[in-house]
Amino acid sequence: YLEAMAFQWQMLLADPLNQWWVGGMVHLWFLPALMLAVLILALCQQVHRPGLALALGATLYLLALIGGSYGKPILGAEWALMTRNGPFFSLLFVALGFMIRQHRWSLSSALALRLLVVGMLGYLLEGLLLKQWWEIPFGRHDFLLSSVPWALGLFCWLLANPNLGRGSWLERQAPKVLGLYCLHMLLVIWLFPLSMKWMSPGWELVKPLVLLACSLALYGLLARLPVAGLLLRGQWAVQGAVPRATQSAV
Repeated sequence: YLEAMAFQWQMLLADPLNQWWVGGMVHLWFLPALMLAVLILALCQQVHRPGLALALGATLYLLALIGGSYGKPILGAEWALMTRNGPFFSLLFVALGFMIRQHRWSLSSALALRLLVVGMLGYLLEGLLLKQWWEIPFGRHDFLLSSVPWALGLFCWLLANPNLGRGSWLERQAPKVLGLYCLHMLLVIWLFPLSMKWMSPGWELVKPLVLLACSLALYGLLARLPVAGLLLRGQWAVQGAVPRATQSAV
């Protein structure tokens, strides 16, 4: 574990700002990004300028692309600041989602699906062009211009299908999403030696299921501890560890 995490910790120590925007594990960037986006949106609401969040989100998004995936063709190099983190990409998506719900905008399921496909194909085309003309590998990209219609299409398609998965096992896992998200990377690191030892297509197919099962098991174990139950707030939490009103709100 220490060997696997050494590079991550060295990277964080070399970039103090990312210590706040990422946390101790690389996948946790999503949580501060979401919180900062919601905070900025709330401040814009407070000053009665909800459209400001959308404009600011679009500006930050373009700056993030210029400093990131499009840094080489536009500036000749990327910024030292990792623009994936913080509110650069997150604010635009949160502001768009807020306005869609506030104004009750909607698309038909078929139209939303078309928008989703257009966004996915556009993302693929952008990635191919950047790779062909500027030798930027696909793995470099977090978000591109086509991520916006891709996300909007998916969001509107889900809104148009509110009963999707209703009553299923997957729906019952919803209270555990945050806990599973935070825990799973720890297990990925623990499984890494096995992945190196059992490297094969069969193991790659089985590994996600093993990871899910182990994550659920670890979640269930931690949720039975009073202190961890306060953090996880799942349906397996110790009785009384989380106030009922809090559980209902979550």
